[in-house]
Amino acid sequence: MKKIILITIIAFSAFITNAQIPYFAGTQPKGNIYGYVSTNFKPGYNSAGTYTTLQYGVVDQWLTVGTDLSTSPGYAAQGFTLRTNPFSSKHFGVGIQTTSAFNLGDNYRWDYQSTGLFLNGNIAGNLGYCLNTWWTAGRGYNNVDQWNYIMYDYKKFHPMIGVTFDWTDIKPDLAVGMYYSFGKFNAYVWGGNLTNNAGHPKITLGIDFLINTK
Repeated sequence: MKKIILITIIAFSAFITNAQIPYFAGTQPKGNIYGYVSTNFKPGYNSAGTYTTLQYGVVDQWLTVGTDLSTSPGYAAQGFTLRTNPFSSKHFGVGIQTTSAFNLGDNYRWDYQSTGLFLNGNIAGNLGYCLNTWWTAGRGYNNVDQWNYIMYDYKKFHPMIGVTFDWTDIKPDLAVGMYYSFGKFNAYVWGGNLTNNAGHPKITLGIDFLINTK
């Protein structure tokens, strides 16, 4: 469970495409480079997208910086991220992230600002929790999303189940997923829109890695 608490799952495509992959409170250690690549799709819809990010640990726990590229049909945006982990313990961790995104198809015009609050920790044994609150404001954006998950750490497998909703229009939806750890890599499979849009779930497949530059 300690690994779950400290690892940073970076998947901003979760925000853009409602795949609802959770973020944890931890940041990247100083000198470490974190990378994540994913694709997402919705069977029966022309909604395939991609997401790629690189993040670098500047100050242990206190500061990680990064950039990302997200795409979907007719849309592409680059984001710049600041992330901090002001409090960390076994049972309760706090992470904060803010990202400015710019539309690559509109002369690099600013598109939106998203800010996330991440709470996670151990409940008992291998059982843990993860709570994410996202506020997004900008051109065509003004919403607050909530993702609540229970997770279980079983060797290299990390299954999760939870409920997601928008505070401005509360319609709870079921989301499930897992990631598998091997070496300095993690492979992800995630599904959202399982109850509100039954039969057309949003599927995300991804892989991440960590490079120590010290």
